[in-house]
Amino acid sequence: MKREIRFETTKAFLKRVQTTARKADKGEAIKESLVVSLPPEELSRIVTTARLRLVAVVRKSDQLSVTGLARRLERDRAAVKRDVDVLVRVGILRTKESSLPGHGRQVLVLPAARQLRLLAEI
Repeated sequence: MKREIRFETTKAFLKRVQTTARKADKGEAIKESLVVSLPPEELSRIVTTARLRLVAVVRKSDQLSVTGLARRLERDRAAVKRDVDVLVRVGILRTKESSLPGHGRQVLVLPAARQLRLLAEI
Protein backbone atom coordinates (compact mmCIF):
# COMPACT_ATOMS: atom_id res chain seq x y z
CA MET A 1 0.00 0.00 0.00
CA LYS A 2 1.18 3.50 -0.79
CA ARG A 3 1.20 6.07 2.01
CA GLU A 4 1.06 9.80 1.39
CA ILE A 5 1.69 12.54 3.90
CA ARG A 6 0.18 15.73 2.52
CA PHE A 7 0.63 19.21 3.85
CA GLU A 8 -2.26 21.02 2.21
CA THR A 9 -4.77 23.75 2.71
CA THR A 10 -8.35 22.90 3.62
CA LYS A 11 -9.41 23.99 0.13
CA ALA A 12 -6.92 21.57 -1.50
CA PHE A 13 -8.04 18.77 0.83
CA LEU A 14 -11.71 19.28 -0.05
CA LYS A 15 -10.94 19.38 -3.77
CA ARG A 16 -9.05 16.08 -3.51
CA VAL A 17 -11.93 14.49 -1.59
CA GLN A 18 -14.46 15.69 -4.21
CA THR A 19 -12.36 14.26 -7.05
CA THR A 20 -12.16 10.89 -5.29
CA ALA A 21 -15.90 10.92 -4.56
CA ARG A 22 -16.67 11.63 -8.23
CA LYS A 23 -14.53 8.66 -9.28
CA ALA A 24 -16.37 6.46 -6.78
CA ASP A 25 -19.75 7.69 -8.06
CA LYS A 26 -18.75 6.77 -11.62
CA GLY A 27 -17.57 3.34 -10.48
CA GLU A 28 -13.97 4.12 -11.44
CA ALA A 29 -11.13 2.35 -9.69
CA ILE A 30 -9.51 4.22 -6.83
CA LYS A 31 -5.95 3.26 -5.98
CA GLU A 32 -5.52 1.93 -2.47
CA SER A 33 -3.50 4.32 -0.36
CA LEU A 34 -3.47 5.89 3.04
CA VAL A 35 -3.35 9.68 3.00
CA VAL A 36 -2.56 11.71 6.08
CA SER A 37 -3.48 15.35 5.53
CA LEU A 38 -1.89 18.03 7.71
CA PRO A 39 -2.04 21.83 7.54
CA PRO A 40 0.95 23.49 5.81
CA GLU A 41 2.12 25.13 9.05
CA GLU A 42 2.90 21.64 10.40
CA LEU A 43 5.51 21.08 7.66
CA SER A 44 8.41 22.74 9.47
CA ARG A 45 7.44 21.10 12.77
CA ILE A 46 7.48 17.60 11.31
CA VAL A 47 9.88 17.56 8.36
CA THR A 48 13.42 18.34 9.46
CA THR A 49 16.76 17.35 7.99
CA ALA A 50 17.44 15.09 10.99
CA ARG A 51 14.07 13.33 10.63
CA LEU A 52 14.49 12.84 6.88
CA ARG A 53 17.89 11.27 7.54
CA LEU A 54 16.32 9.07 10.25
CA VAL A 55 13.64 7.85 7.81
CA ALA A 56 16.31 7.11 5.19
CA VAL A 57 18.29 4.99 7.68
CA VAL A 58 15.15 3.13 8.78
CA ARG A 59 14.25 2.36 5.16
CA LYS A 60 17.76 1.02 4.41
CA SER A 61 18.26 -0.89 7.68
CA ASP A 62 16.94 -4.19 8.88
CA GLN A 63 14.82 -3.44 11.94
CA LEU A 64 16.86 -1.21 14.22
CA SER A 65 15.90 -0.20 17.74
CA VAL A 66 15.91 3.44 18.81
CA THR A 67 19.29 2.82 20.45
CA GLY A 68 20.62 1.25 17.25
CA LEU A 69 19.33 4.19 15.22
CA ALA A 70 20.96 6.65 17.62
CA ARG A 71 24.29 4.86 17.23
CA ARG A 72 23.99 4.70 13.44
CA LEU A 73 23.04 8.39 13.22
CA GLU A 74 25.57 9.42 15.89
CA ARG A 75 22.84 11.28 17.78
CA ASP A 76 21.56 11.34 21.33
CA ARG A 77 19.14 8.47 22.01
CA ALA A 78 16.53 10.77 23.63
CA ALA A 79 16.52 13.06 20.58
CA VAL A 80 16.11 10.09 18.22
CA LYS A 81 13.26 8.75 20.41
CA ARG A 82 11.46 12.12 20.23
CA ASP A 83 11.85 12.16 16.44
CA VAL A 84 10.61 8.56 16.14
CA ASP A 85 7.57 9.41 18.28
CA VAL A 86 6.66 12.34 15.99
CA LEU A 87 7.14 10.27 12.83
CA VAL A 88 5.04 7.41 14.25
CA ARG A 89 2.28 9.87 15.23
CA VAL A 90 1.97 11.19 11.66
CA GLY A 91 2.20 7.73 10.09
CA ILE A 92 5.64 7.83 8.48
CA LEU A 93 7.17 5.18 10.76
CA ARG A 94 5.79 2.39 12.92
CA THR A 95 7.18 0.43 15.85
CA LYS A 96 7.10 -3.26 16.69
CA GLU A 97 7.95 -4.93 19.98
CA SER A 98 10.39 -7.80 19.81
CA SER A 99 11.76 -10.14 22.44
CA LEU A 100 15.44 -10.35 23.33
CA PRO A 101 16.21 -13.83 24.66
CA GLY A 102 17.28 -13.40 28.27
CA HIS A 103 17.18 -9.60 28.09
CA GLY A 104 13.50 -8.65 27.95
CA ARG A 105 12.01 -6.73 25.04
CA GLN A 106 13.05 -4.10 22.55
CA VAL A 107 11.12 -1.76 20.28
CA LEU A 108 12.07 -1.89 16.62
CA VAL A 109 11.48 1.04 14.26
CA LEU A 110 10.13 0.23 10.79
CA PRO A 111 8.78 2.15 7.78
CA ALA A 112 4.99 2.45 7.87
CA ALA A 113 4.71 1.59 4.17
CA ARG A 114 6.81 0.28 1.29
CA GLN A 115 6.35 3.55 -0.55
CA LEU A 116 6.06 6.95 1.06
CA ARG A 117 5.30 10.18 -0.75
CA LEU A 118 5.58 13.55 0.93
CA LEU A 119 3.65 16.34 -0.78
CA ALA A 120 3.29 19.97 0.16
CA GLU A 121 0.70 22.29 -1.37
CA ILE A 122 0.90 25.77 0.06
